[in-house]
Amino acid sequence: MSHADRTLTCRQCSASFTFTAGEQAFYATRGLVNEPTRCQSCRSARKTSGGGAPITEGYVHYGPFASFGGRTPRQMHPATCGRCGEMTEVPFAPRGERPVLCSECFATTRAAAATRGSYAGFVACASAPKSKANGGYSCTSEAWYAATLAAQRTTPR
Repeated sequence: MSHADRTLTCRQCSASFTFTAGEQAFYATRGLVNEPTRCQSCRSARKTSGGGAPITEGYVHYGPFASFGGRTPRQMHPATCGRCGEMTEVPFAPRGERPVLCSECFATTRAAAATRGSYAGFVACASAPKSKANGGYSCTSEAWYAATLAAQRTTPR
């Protein structure tokens, strides 16, 4: 598709600007279908001002790449990891009834649970032949529990 220079009017300052053939080709390669509505100087001023969003009291603007699309980020709460004792921040208020884990300890706990937890019982039961006595299922809940316990005993912690 051939592109030709076009003259557009800025919606912010009402100045005329040229939407060049090179810019049109760039927009087309990126899949952008709308043509620009602001001139280059108004676009750069809008970018440096943070998108033109009104700044209200108590609102912290962290930019478009922040969590929640640039809105106020999630409030973090200080906590001590129940496994390694390191100080960490979590996105919920710890109540003390359950241990809080830092991200590293949480990741190792999650990985270990996937290899020895109820998933291991699922693998053991899924490989068993289906029977009509169990309603067409591979194993009963007792067999599932036994397979899970056996997998936990054989997997090193």
